[in-house]
Amino acid sequence: HVIKQALDVLPTEYIGFIADELIGSAVWAARHRFACRAILRLTRHCGKEEWASNVAEAVLAEVLESAQALCCDEFGKFVLEELLERGLPEQRRQVLAALRTRLVKHAKHEHASFLIQRALGCEECSEDGRAEMADELVSNREAVWSLARN
Repeated sequence: HVIKQALDVLPTEYIGFIADELIGSAVWAARHRFACRAILRLTRHCGKEEWASNVAEAVLAEVLESAQALCCDEFGKFVLEELLERGLPEQRRQVLAALRTRLVKHAKHEHASFLIQRALGCEECSEDGRAEMADELVSNREAVWSLARN
């Protein structure tokens, strides 16, 4: 709880040591009931031209390498949702790409379907990416029937 609060209130220049400790454990933290909250708060510190921001981006890059698996994780989905809503454009693109790797399977999954709904309604995500995802979901008759039955 203290780490989460520190990431909420401290300026980016002071959170680098927290992010640095998470390198190598970012995927574990993203899947953890409480640690996921610290990871998702790192998105607010990205995109600045300083060391701490770069370290936060490195932690999130580690998370994004496992985005496909995290789509289906009970707590990892919250980290990816935060990246969709507040992440850098490249981070958003990577989350959309992870969802699209197995789009129909993800659309049927309890946790990943939540992310797909968020992605389709995400104003910050590229319109092209959202349109491609929607087209892919409805263009295949079998996929539509499969989703309707689920």
